Amino acid sequence: MRRLVYMSICLFSFIHSVTSQSVQERLDKAFQQFIADPQMRHAIAGISVVNSESGQILLEYNGNTGLAPASCQKLVTSATALELLGINYRYKTEIGYDGEIKDGKLTGNIHIKGFGDPTLGSWRYTGTSDTSIIKQWQKKIRDLRIKKIDGQIMVHADQWETASVPGGWPWDDMGNYYGAGAYGLNWRENQYDLILKSGPNPGDKVMIAKMIPVLHNMIFTNELVAGKKGSGDNAYIYSAPYNDRAFIRGTIPPAQSAFTISGSMTDPAMQLGYTLAAALADGAGKQPGVRAQSNQKSFQSIHVQYSPVLDSINYWFMRKSVNLYGEALVKTFAFEKNGKGATEDGLEIMKDFWKT
Repeated sequence: MRRLVYMSICLFSFIHSVTSQSVQERLDKAFQQFIADPQMRHAIAGISVVNSESGQILLEYNGNTGLAPASCQKLVTSATALELLGINYRYKTEIGYDGEIKDGKLTGNIHIKGFGDPTLGSWRYTGTSDTSIIKQWQKKIRDLRIKKIDGQIMVHADQWETASVPGGWPWDDMGNYYGAGAYGLNWRENQYDLILKSGPNPGDKVMIAKMIPVLHNMIFTNELVAGKKGSGDNAYIYSAPYNDRAFIRGTIPPAQSAFTISGSMTDPAMQLGYTLAAALADGAGKQPGVRAQSNQKSFQSIHVQYSPVLDSINYWFMRKSVNLYGEALVKTFAFEKNGKGATEDGLEIMKDFWKT
């Protein structure tokens, strides 16, 4: 997908042994080389360098222009997480039940309680894939001799705020994988894949050949067509958190048999619930229902699923610039301090940390 890249560079402090004038000259020369690079031809850059002791502005270019800081800002989130949470920090997800188990039947509910783990069901780590997690949970439940569930799968995502994406996120982004929101209960990095098949000529229809995983209670309106040969990926998915509709618009190259685009789940907690429900279907194929639980109803814990350590999460956060991980970390700062994962509170904690 073609995107105009906006960069904003902030330098919070600058200490150097040479004089201010030589620093200014060197900074100016380096920045002029930077913006003269052909890759910057259609980009906007902004920089503000301030002497932390005197407050003197050493270099400023578009210093008062509001720009999206892009992924370079992840460095600040990463450093904050390593300092405040520690390299061995782990997220947890709790599995349990309520009611009575008798003669292989649970008269009650299965519970999944999330604490914001962004890696639950991720394909990036050993033992965290969606199939691996579901098999583990299925075994824990079957070990209780439960063969039939007369109740529901209750999903708890209320440890975090319902605002999964910050205000101001564009409509063009939210439905696509890089715009996935951060929820109290995440699943498969809140991402799904559409395998597309296009006709041989520009303007031909594009069909959805496969969906991985199959989304429950989601309706797609497919308006994709084939573009010109070599036109690349210009397909966008339009949707929003907690929505049951998605619109696919734009183009992909013609004559494609397995062209993949990725979208963001609008309600990953419910998707996880339906996935577990399917795995726990009884001998007659009957699945328990799924419901979001918004209160602190008690249940008997039978398993706690822990995430990889933060050091490993941070590796992929930096290597692949995973937006979901950054959003989750900010909410985690607030959760660990205040007991509720909220973006605005997490940002205030970050600001206070760096002021010290």
